[in-house]
Amino acid sequence: MRSLATSSLLAITAAVLGWSLVGIFTLVMSSWRRLDEPNERSMHSRPVPAGAGIGIVATALLLWPWWHTRTDAFQLALLAGCVALGLVSLADDHGRLSPALRFGAQAAVVAVCLLALPTEARLVPILPLALERGVVALAWLWFINLFNFMDGIDGLAGSETIAVAIGYLAVGAFAGLDDPYWGLALVIAASAGGYLFWNWHPAMVFMGDAGSIPLGFLLGWLMLDLARRGLARRPDLAALFPGRCDAYPAGAGAARRDALAGAPPALLSARGPGRHQASRRGVARWRRQRHAPRACPRLRAPPSTSPCGGRRARLGAALPSQRLGPALMRPGCRAASRRKLPAATA
Repeated sequence: MRSLATSSLLAITAAVLGWSLVGIFTLVMSSWRRLDEPNERSMHSRPVPAGAGIGIVATALLLWPWWHTRTDAFQLALLAGCVALGLVSLADDHGRLSPALRFGAQAAVVAVCLLALPTEARLVPILPLALERGVVALAWLWFINLFNFMDGIDGLAGSETIAVAIGYLAVGAFAGLDDPYWGLALVIAASAGGYLFWNWHPAMVFMGDAGSIPLGFLLGWLMLDLARRGLARRPDLAALFPGRCDAYPAGAGAARRDALAGAPPALLSARGPGRHQASRRGVARWRRQRHAPRACPRLRAPPSTSPCGGRRARLGAALPSQRLGPALMRPGCRAASRRKLPAATA
């Protein structure tokens, strides 16, 4: 582990570089009008640039090899895979590639990295090597796409990036690791802090697939690296292990976004104080209206000229033997409610 002065200089450089690259990307995309339009699954209500997470990835690719001068075969594969995923995801942000092509690229990059990993690096030694590599590949792919689901909410993906990277740094500091990935986690955390300046509510930019997919790839490896060292099973480091408390809530949030894919966009784009409660009330109201039984057309009465108007007048005509409750009416209708309704004509 490098000295405190060197690590501080690296963190400051990464934060400034990440802030600058994201700001330049935001200005260029805004001037070119390359904006991401909100849809039924978006949490923002106005068009903003998407894809600024490429600034975090570029910062990591520039500073980490410079800080760690020696690289082995796996580290080269990790860097090359990050570049490949960034290019494919950038093309998807602007050209909408097919899901099969995107998932195939992710699976190929993960497979190459696991093939470059030394055979003595094991996560579950009781399993055969091929089966263990298959399970690790599925877990890695799951986390990449899970992290991609976090993008689109103000400050969520950037905060999660900082949490996972700082968790790796904390576990490494307590365990006394002197490892090149410590510098990678430091660069990612600092550059994500610069990105949060632009992504905090109200967000002016989002990561996009060009940033969330490569970042999920790198963060997934950081957690796998701690797991292969056996640090995830140590009780004194369990509370510091990154990502273990956030996987289920993030997965539940992704499932909720899919479940509400048909809801009106206004229900998912509330802003300001109390927006979460307003969103829940709006979603519950939308569900009740969607599943509520509709009245038979033959029981509907013609429009009434009563000052009550609308639904209450039709209800009174359809049910002549009942009175409309005065508490449910406007003050101007309470006098009329004291008189019995006329009998329905045949």
